[in-house]
Amino acid sequence: MRREITKRYNYLSSEINSLYHQAAKKMGISDSVQNILYVLCDQGNQALQSEICSISGISRQTINSALSKLEQQGLVRVEPDKGRNTMVFLTEEGQKFAAEKIVAHAQYSSKIRTADHARPLGRGNRVESALTGTPLPHHYAHSVLSVRTCRSASGGF
Repeated sequence: MRREITKRYNYLSSEINSLYHQAAKKMGISDSVQNILYVLCDQGNQALQSEICSISGISRQTINSALSKLEQQGLVRVEPDKGRNTMVFLTEEGQKFAAEKIVAHAQYSSKIRTADHARPLGRGNRVESALTGTPLPHHYAHSVLSVRTCRSASGGF
């Protein structure tokens, strides 16, 4: 049973990562850039580099590389902070870019999550259901179908 739960968890994790990868690809940005922009938008257009690493789960080296490219493009500004910390800011151009590439997608994802959380079956129960193979109530299957319909009607992300 435990092995089956692990397999299901790995499958779900892979599916989620794949959806975000597809979204990044459609936006014409790398997964790393997508994650950095999500964190910066969520943190009020600025964050410590260590926070970006921690929140995104991406290595410091990968974040450094992506930030260098974003800085060259004029989308972020990187400044030394206290001690060995580095502060990352979205520039005005970066804010416009993020609004175009990230904010619309984040709002769409938020609407899905909000609608999902309004259902009687909470997120923890959905994950447990997916991991254990317990069937979901009919209304949840309908909400998933609605999301798929919404995605295809809007042309994806």
